[in-house]
Amino acid sequence: MPSVKGNIMQRTSTRQFPQKLAWHLLREFALPLVGSIAAFVVICLLLAVFDDLPDFNGVDIPASMTLKYFLARVPENLLMAFPISAMLAVSFMNMVLGKNNELTAIRSAGLSLMHTATYVWLVALLLCCSIFALSEFIQPACIRYVGMVKTDYLDNPARQKSSKTNAHRKSTKPTLNQLAYYTPKMKQEWFFADFKADAPCNGISVCTQDDRGRPLKILSAAEGEYSKDAGQWFFKKVSITEYDYKDNLPSTKPALFLDEFPNAENLANRIYRENPRDIAIQSRPLEELPLKDLLRMRRKKIFTDSRNANLVGTLAAYRLASPLATLIATLLGFALTLTKGRTTPVKGFVTAVGLFVAYYLVAQIFLVLGKNNHLWWLLAGTLPTLAMLAFAVHLNLKRQ
Repeated sequence: MPSVKGNIMQRTSTRQFPQKLAWHLLREFALPLVGSIAAFVVICLLLAVFDDLPDFNGVDIPASMTLKYFLARVPENLLMAFPISAMLAVSFMNMVLGKNNELTAIRSAGLSLMHTATYVWLVALLLCCSIFALSEFIQPACIRYVGMVKTDYLDNPARQKSSKTNAHRKSTKPTLNQLAYYTPKMKQEWFFADFKADAPCNGISVCTQDDRGRPLKILSAAEGEYSKDAGQWFFKKVSITEYDYKDNLPSTKPALFLDEFPNAENLANRIYRENPRDIAIQSRPLEELPLKDLLRMRRKKIFTDSRNANLVGTLAAYRLASPLATLIATLLGFALTLTKGRTTPVKGFVTAVGLFVAYYLVAQIFLVLGKNNHLWWLLAGTLPTLAMLAFAVHLNLKRQ
């Protein structure tokens, strides 16, 4: 006959997943999580309103656009709300379970706390994915919308209401988007008096340089448009000036004036192939670029300085790893607020907050070192997050 120990081991090995208990833990975690996130959203919205509402006084702007503007200000302040909310929620869950002696019952039944809280970890991973989507898709669109409102309405004199007649002043001058761009591969320096990424541009000047930075050819055009099918710029009302350096003395050839360039007669001169998307990417601050633009920038090497390669790589690696901060906060809060007997979880929660703040500071230090080319970009962008994640998992396995 099999021994009693063998029967116990057999029953333990075939024990099913405690689904009802896992759903109970998820409910205890989800309610404070939703409440914390909602509170952070309201706080962020109030901060945005109090910060920018005076700028809307006396501006001709629809009420719906004003509401969308303040809602668009929320995501930039919300990225840190998810980790803190998750830590608060899991700590509150442990406090309730400990108060009702449910943690003791789970341990007495021989169940793994980490295994029982599987649904909690799945929600934490879902929050990580939400942070990634928020920072890569929603936040850039919100930043563009906020910039559009500020440019077209708040900073536009035509939208200001007259203090005497309360009438709207008409616009006298359109807003131009001047932009400069340099491509080291083609050694071309571009200037746009009015740049549009998806429409014809006005006032274009392209200076092609030699290896010593001297101008070889300067093209000036009243208008230009990029053709995606041809992968080439087409200019109108063009003047082309070429330079020659015989005996290191510059000489100018007669300027060439064309109605269109290039055309069927000079197909060989199609050297102006810069994609407007690449031009728009390089003109924006790197910290505001989404991950797909950072990866495109690194893949196509559209940066002006070789040091920017490490900077772009560091930012891209950090963008990939940083959403895991929510999972780290959840693991730290869960492990350090597990109570034994009459032990209070407050001390553990304070320790978890301190460790999370320390992790965030170290991650920012590594980020700065990577940007300044003092650390390898992959190490600078991912090491603090992966190290803290491994420590949090180890802490949970040790304390459960």
